[in-house]
Amino acid sequence: MLTVIVSAAALLVSIAAFVHSVRSSKVQSELTLREIELVRIQIANEHEKKKSVVSADVSSRLYCLGSHKWRVRTYNRGPGNALNVSIASDNTGYIIDSEKNDKLPLRSLESGHSVDLLAAIHLQSKRKAEITLVWMDTSGKEHTKEVALTF
Repeated sequence: MLTVIVSAAALLVSIAAFVHSVRSSKVQSELTLREIELVRIQIANEHEKKKSVVSADVSSRLYCLGSHKWRVRTYNRGPGNALNVSIASDNTGYIIDSEKNDKLPLRSLESGHSVDLLAAIHLQSKRKAEITLVWMDTSGKEHTKEVALTF
């Protein structure tokens, strides 16, 4: 009789161990799936970082240098170089055409560098106007950006 009780207890312990093992396996597989998803997200973030290192961020602003000496500064604040930088549409009338034709398109605008264009501002000038900047990054992708110039 004692052997039957001992064998029944051993059977119960082995069943409990099996159930615990199955539950642990399910939890482990869920953790593995989460870990795989986390690795995918990290890889995607690394690819985005590499893309952002290549990309340029070109913008412009209007500023006054002394009294009545206006300039439009076009600059690259992105980490990558900008190629073939130009102003596609300038309905402002701010930028002097000969100045624009002489300096643009720029073959290359490195990170942190800028180019200044003479601007003609007078009392009848619009207080706010937009220009469209066009450039290519080093990967060959063309970018455009609408910039509002105000004074």
